[in-house]
Amino acid sequence: MTTEIFYFSATAILLAEKNLRVSGNRFLRLVSNYLPYRDTAVDWRIRIRYWLADRKLSDIAQAIANERPHTTLELFKTRSRKFHADRERRRETLDERFTCDADKCVKCGLCEKICPVSNITRPDGQPQWQHRCVECPACLHACPKQAIDVGSVTRGRKRYINWHVKPKDLLQR
Repeated sequence: MTTEIFYFSATAILLAEKNLRVSGNRFLRLVSNYLPYRDTAVDWRIRIRYWLADRKLSDIAQAIANERPHTTLELFKTRSRKFHADRERRRETLDERFTCDADKCVKCGLCEKICPVSNITRPDGQPQWQHRCVECPACLHACPKQAIDVGSVTRGRKRYINWHVKPKDLLQR
């Protein structure tokens, strides 16, 4: 079962227990931070994306308040099913291209602490990936010295750090 199907199934079950159901799902486009596919946008584009998202969030909030149903849920499930199924098949090999530049790494441990699935250990101080990666790029972006890369694809690419979130905030979980 893919992660996405599980998420929707689990959500549906939890809501059904309270006699509720999902009546809509809306798409909000944010800043892409997946460096293996594309470089991080320049700051002015990021600010525009935030401004547009803020406006759309207001529209979404109003739609929810007015109980207007929306049908993107099925569209989202259909489009993402193939992506998630493919990722699940490759899960044990997703992090094989991750590298750490020993000359840049300061052995701070932020990568290990920030990984949401505890996929990183540091027996020698530098990160080693344990083949449970979910491709979230948290370690890649959070590394203060940009020592982590995905092969040569991300080398030299700008990392994305949300200016509203500090690394210490991410570690409080």
